[in-house]
Amino acid sequence: MTKSSATTPAYRDPSRSQTVEISVYAIEEGIRSCVFNAREFLAEATLLAENKHNRHAVGLLELAVEELGKAQHMAHCVEDATILGEKSAIITRSLIRLHKWKLRFSPKGYVRAHSREERRMRNRLRRFYSAGTTLRERSFYVDYKRGRWQWGNLGVEEEETISFVAQEVRIESEMIESELANVLRARDMTEKFGLYDTRVQRFLRKTFGKTTRQKIREGPTIRAEVDVQEFLLGKDL
Repeated sequence: MTKSSATTPAYRDPSRSQTVEISVYAIEEGIRSCVFNAREFLAEATLLAENKHNRHAVGLLELAVEELGKAQHMAHCVEDATILGEKSAIITRSLIRLHKWKLRFSPKGYVRAHSREERRMRNRLRRFYSAGTTLRERSFYVDYKRGRWQWGNLGVEEEETISFVAQEVRIESEMIESELANVLRARDMTEKFGLYDTRVQRFLRKTFGKTTRQKIREGPTIRAEVDVQEFLLGKDL
């Protein structure tokens, strides 16, 4: 399974101070670690849900979603470096540290929604991406706000919702691994034939949505699944 980068909006980064340059090999190691960690969270959430501990299962699933958001951003960055034939890539510093920013980069919805019930599940899934860290905090902690105790997340703790989100996490993990495999294949072809070889450029365009010359014209970008204008302004989302 693959997902073309051409379908993902690109945003120019006006502030290089928000970024750091890292070896593509180190980034690839980071991607694998994030995907592994997300699957660990998923396995633990599944065990909790099977034993009817849905509240804590929701918190673990959000942690998995965050890890995949981080992995997806790094996959985009290493793709761009591969298209340009470079050995290092630019990643966003805050995306490694700030939870809300990771959720901003989390891919949205691979399980197709055909029926009314599936669309209802899709709407609930949006809460995992739009609520920031609220879901996790309410899953694990008891808080006192607006004159009452708050704990849990009504509407997303049902078994069907947890199962739906878990399916999304599984699919996204596979998608990111597939993207990384394409990066490695493109790099092998580049080393064998040269970056501007017709076969290499054809593979880059088909797989990543652009050739080297197109990427050079585009310049440095940050790709996200949602509008990141606030992010580009440096605001804490």
